[in-house]
Amino acid sequence: PLELRYEGKDRLVITYQMPGVAHAAVEIWQRVKMSLPRN
Repeated sequence: PLELRYEGKDRLVITYQMPGVAHAAVEIWQRVKMSLPRN
């Protein structure tokens, strides 16, 4: 239902088939991105 694919350097591909999932995925991604060291 939800596929998160990280393709490097601030690029995340989100595939979803359920309403509301994309928003949750984006929120999770923002948190993950904030916790990553800036290169």
